[in-house]
Amino acid sequence: MRAEQALAKLKVKTVRFDTGVGGIADLTPEDIAAGLAGCEPGPYYLGLYKYSGDRSVLDVLERYVFAAIGNLALEKKVITEERFRLMAVYLECWHKGKASPLNDKQRNLCSTLHQLARLLVDEIHRENRCRTCKGTGLYQYRPCRGCNGSGRKEHSAREQAKFVNLHVESWLEKWQPFYTKCLPLLYGWEQIVLGHLQRKLYDRKEQELANALYGQREQTATGTSG
Repeated sequence: MRAEQALAKLKVKTVRFDTGVGGIADLTPEDIAAGLAGCEPGPYYLGLYKYSGDRSVLDVLERYVFAAIGNLALEKKVITEERFRLMAVYLECWHKGKASPLNDKQRNLCSTLHQLARLLVDEIHRENRCRTCKGTGLYQYRPCRGCNGSGRKEHSAREQAKFVNLHVESWLEKWQPFYTKCLPLLYGWEQIVLGHLQRKLYDRKEQELANALYGQREQTATGTSG
């Protein structure tokens, strides 16, 4: 069973791994947390938020996304080193829950990046599946025109700009190109999450299932020979 297929079931507080064979436990949020042990912090909190339904980690997750896109913005020269340092000050105040010493212009920049981080989390959490092809990328046996075969339907530019509290023109000119560069970062985190859960949870449970099925066959063979 692929992790993506199994994880499709992980949208509720307690998750059934129902195989029809007794002795295999449900997957709980605690199971998910255990399966994520060893993840880097960003993917770890993304996994908790998206797959275990733990809303308490949202603020921490957004802080890690904010820090990650700050590093990317500096690397891509979207912001200067001075503005990167401002982000660090903003992040520290956000973490400690205290007022920021930044002026209005500096705070507005950091607030925009803060909202950008939230938009990224919203994107990865809701998945934005295309309504036409239901996320498959195909419609009537051909690549879906609604999403160009990607299976995802992004927010419109107007919706994105509204989310980030910017005018559409400003969003399209400066921030949307950077937002597009940030998306692979979050999808990369999700792949890390899926890999950890595959190895630590589903492979184990498939082994339990195989053992249970083998035990049934052994019992059946014994009963038949007797």
